[in-house]
Amino acid sequence: MREVNFLKRGRRKFPIMPNMGSPSEREASLPGGAPDGDSPRSPHTMADVARRCDVSMITVSRVFNQPEKVRPETREKVLAACRDLDFNHNALASFLARTTPSPIIGFMTSNVGDPIFQALTNIIQQEASASGLDLLLSLSGFDHGRERQHLQRYLQYRVAGVVLYQPTLELARSDLPRSGNYPILTLWDKPAVENCSYIGQEPTLASALAVEHLADLGHRDIALLVGDTVLYRAYMRQQGFLEAMKLRGLPVRPEFLRRIYRNDLAISMAPTVAAGHAAAIALLRQPSRPTALVVSTDDVAMGAVLAARSLGLSVPGDLSVVSMTEMSVAGILDMKLTSVHIPVKEIREPIAAFFRQSKAGVFSSPLRHTLPLTLVPGQSSAALRA
Repeated sequence: MREVNFLKRGRRKFPIMPNMGSPSEREASLPGGAPDGDSPRSPHTMADVARRCDVSMITVSRVFNQPEKVRPETREKVLAACRDLDFNHNALASFLARTTPSPIIGFMTSNVGDPIFQALTNIIQQEASASGLDLLLSLSGFDHGRERQHLQRYLQYRVAGVVLYQPTLELARSDLPRSGNYPILTLWDKPAVENCSYIGQEPTLASALAVEHLADLGHRDIALLVGDTVLYRAYMRQQGFLEAMKLRGLPVRPEFLRRIYRNDLAISMAPTVAAGHAAAIALLRQPSRPTALVVSTDDVAMGAVLAARSLGLSVPGDLSVVSMTEMSVAGILDMKLTSVHIPVKEIREPIAAFFRQSKAGVFSSPLRHTLPLTLVPGQSSAALRA
């Protein structure tokens, strides 16, 4: 194979492939022949299966794509022939050749290490399977450009719908309903745009509830530990914190607003115990420290509690800690955390409805389901010492 620089000025060189004949000749040279619904790894084609069963290729195609339209005995005969011939149907090729949506749901997140994402995935997978749908997971890595690329790819794959978890601020503020020819649902956070389906919380409410609780206990010097505000949820929670502090007439000190970043120890941007510990250590070592701390999740709260203790501070005596997302950390910490409870199980019914509508291709109006939030007092917060 030789190379030619047909794009001048030092741009990339592209290989010239040797002459392989016409497109039809090249298809015939591939194992399995033309790729229309056939697996390139199979030595046989759909036509071979049809001949073995003495049925049409349309009937073989229906066995895979519309099995309910094929008589049970014919269906079993075709499937038996597929096993005998070691034929594997290429479902993706069939989907791309169709004009109707494929039975696939795009599922995009910024970080699979997020513990909330892990809890939600089980419910989403179960309900997608119950609706006869498969999930196509994409990781954006906190990058809006990648989010757009994944949305375009979903359009090319003709997905039935898309679920977004933890989008960037830029994407959440964009015109999501017009991003493609498929319905989009944001999960866990109510989006900033109108006419978009969502199942989630009011994004500013958790931080507001936490500030209200601590202010009622007499705290004035309240700090915030939140994720990177490139993410919609982190940005909105910070806004909720600032608004609640202003409403209560409490001072907001810039040094008390901390975000969880990657650092030299390679701690991820996910709300982990280690991330909470590192951020709390930096905050509490300042000459002037807060008397109360609002953090993103129970994992981050646990890290903050351990950080305070390592510096000789007691919780809640010297530092009250409130989490904006209750999680299961029972038995790990020797105290019950004060946390905002979010009813995760409530997403099951509306997400199932979204999947059913996505598969049917019928959406009369956006699906909207707001999750109620409740602050549950625990042992990690107490009245300010006199």
